[in-house]
Amino acid sequence: MQMMPLALPVAASATTARLDGRRAYGTILAGGLLVALPVDHTREVVPRPDELHPFPQLCPLVCGALLLRGSIIPVVDLGRLLGVSLVAARVIVVMRCEGRLLGLLADGVGDIDLVGADQLEDLVIPEQGGGTGAIPVVQTLRLEDRVASVLCPHRVLAHPGLPSVPETSGGEREGDAERSQPLLLFRLAGYVFAVAADAVATTLPIAELGASPVVSDLCLGVVIYREHQVPVIDPLFLLGIDRVERPVRSAAALILRLGADSHVGLLIHDVIDILRFSRTSMNAPPAGIFGDASLLEAILRLSDGTDVMLLDHRQLEGEERLCGLAAIARLSQQKAQATAAEGGRRVAGEGEPFLVFSAGGRFAMPLIETSEIIMPPAHVTRVRDRADGIAGFFSYRGSGVTIIDLAAWLRRMPSTSNDAEARLLIVRGTRNVMAFQVEAVHAIEHGRIRHSSPAAREGRPGARYLPDEMLEYVEDGELRSLSLLHLARLADEI
Repeated sequence: MQMMPLALPVAASATTARLDGRRAYGTILAGGLLVALPVDHTREVVPRPDELHPFPQLCPLVCGALLLRGSIIPVVDLGRLLGVSLVAARVIVVMRCEGRLLGLLADGVGDIDLVGADQLEDLVIPEQGGGTGAIPVVQTLRLEDRVASVLCPHRVLAHPGLPSVPETSGGEREGDAERSQPLLLFRLAGYVFAVAADAVATTLPIAELGASPVVSDLCLGVVIYREHQVPVIDPLFLLGIDRVERPVRSAAALILRLGADSHVGLLIHDVIDILRFSRTSMNAPPAGIFGDASLLEAILRLSDGTDVMLLDHRQLEGEERLCGLAAIARLSQQKAQATAAEGGRRVAGEGEPFLVFSAGGRFAMPLIETSEIIMPPAHVTRVRDRADGIAGFFSYRGSGVTIIDLAAWLRRMPSTSNDAEARLLIVRGTRNVMAFQVEAVHAIEHGRIRHSSPAAREGRPGARYLPDEMLEYVEDGELRSLSLLHLARLADEI
């Protein structure tokens, strides 16, 4: 069995994983108990291999050893340590403390939470014959509607007879004032990347990918994180240096924060470690090698000579394609939830999805025709004569792409002047790629297509430019209809 290491990432820029007086805790599932472990004492989490290596039974809690990147790490049964029986025993949490490593066999792991002192309560436990090391839990932690038992790493290591091994650093862990914030290192297809650890919400183990809400070379599918759909993207394709082999049916993902309620998943093969680097070891990315070097902050060098590409999280937060994919995933999920709330009533039940947007009025288009949805670029070469709605052109993925103001092309007055909601719909026809500028993107609807008569369009603004198809769908229990535009056809005809 190939192991896929997963990290519980450090949640702040300090080595003790503290932020604004709060401390980050990762939750662990063990035999029906919810256990909390400080993130700065968590090295990584790996799936349990089919068989653990034999290890001397120095203590009844020891169930074997884990071979991880050349280190033999003893593993103890966390359930037995806490007096319960594990249910699934699927993961091993590699705990670090006092320069030592110990593996904790558990049922699973949960999320990471930033915890204030007011959420912790000390436990008063009488001393027992085993000494303080026999009492690994000394606090409880309140997490919304849950209560977790806080595991004290020092007391775990002090348990009589429990073995541990020294943590080897390789030179990158030794911190000083010139060291960077903690960086999470991960690997994909032979490349090694790093990203600021406090930008990572969590890592997800290998799971089946849901269908992508858009047809895009960048988006591989979606995963569920905290009951929300999160698009999973190919970092190699994003940077323009390579691409993973398609199709990708299942994957592990690193969930990256894009904003307060927005996330994107980066496809990964495994997580390597959480390290700090000297500022002097950071070099500027070489020019001309990467398709989009603006998304890289630096190139780092590990002690073994491996080069690491450090992603610039601030640039990723504003990357139009990532923000557009995250928005579309949210819209798709919101529509699915609304449909479920209506008792699953739909027109043509299993119809294809359509994107609803404004361009001098509300229209719909088949979602499959949309390659990407991006913010209008800052730099556009404008044209003086805006005939046929041509607004200008801009550089997109190494090519010049024409921008069509869709409201102008339809001979309609703009229905809104809120530039903050404006978007470009990137559409690939059989011959051309076009960017259609719209005033806003509203929702994803499922419905059926019906043909409208010419008489139904007479007298409407831009009637001769409107198609003869309508989308019928149900919203709030009411049957609604919108004019349907096939922008992929227009991309070839304009």
